[in-house]
Amino acid sequence: MRAADFAWACGLVAGGLPVGAWAEGLSPRETAAVLPPGATEVAVFGPLRRGLSPRVEVSTHPLVAAFLAPNIAARVAVLHPPDHDVSLSLEPTLSVPTMALTSPPPLGAEGYLTPTCAVDAAEPARAPDDCQRSGEVLAAGLGLTATLEAWAAWTARIDYTHGVLLTGERAAPLDAWAPVDLLLAPVYSTYRAHVGLRGDRAVTDWLRVALEAHLWRVGEGPIPGRDPHTFGAHLGTDWATSARTRLTAGVFYWNSDQRRTRLVKDSEGFSRYERVRSHDVLPTLDFIIRFAD
Repeated sequence: MRAADFAWACGLVAGGLPVGAWAEGLSPRETAAVLPPGATEVAVFGPLRRGLSPRVEVSTHPLVAAFLAPNIAARVAVLHPPDHDVSLSLEPTLSVPTMALTSPPPLGAEGYLTPTCAVDAAEPARAPDDCQRSGEVLAAGLGLTATLEAWAAWTARIDYTHGVLLTGERAAPLDAWAPVDLLLAPVYSTYRAHVGLRGDRAVTDWLRVALEAHLWRVGEGPIPGRDPHTFGAHLGTDWATSARTRLTAGVFYWNSDQRRTRLVKDSEGFSRYERVRSHDVLPTLDFIIRFAD
């Protein structure tokens, strides 16, 4: 099924839900605003959000949790309109990403992103740390988000996530695609720090355009030698498909050090290896429904 057909079908289903969430125009996303009490927002790939009070909401990624990675986050409004021009919120998070890495398919990624350690099990005489599988890690984070709405909704975010090692030892980083490396940085590289800026502007009542810039830094982990900084940018659009649903699509770019090298010749004709940064580009797509009790 094409994305447009999927959005149209979901829009028909959502049309029977109470309360028009975007009756006065499509609101900006990824801001410091907290969902109203009783409001719920659910997405195909994004988080499930629920407003508990005028100042508190909770969220979780159901798709990620289904793959054995329990996670929960909260958003607590410190400042919010109409009392203040700027929205400001604190966002604590907790997750256990290692459960998915140590579980076999179809729910886990053992054997694809991480070793199965089947050889170690078959040969007890081998060294116990030959498998290089990370121990259990609890990822605890705290973010601060501020939004100022002028001719566009400008949102700045800073967050830090630390991986607390509960059992075993940390394994070497996966050196996978940048988004995977960043997601699992608290597991393999101890911590992930991030700053980001997003500008979200309405073009019409049913269309918004957003541009983001990001900078991440991760810990060195057991095997140092990589540049710990990753740069990212995202360009996206949101379309209102009904009073309660929206379709968002865009493209995300990452620039990172994944230990890539190339062979170059100098002016004297001698060849040598040179470190180069990697470029990852992926499309983004999601369908979001918002409703209330």
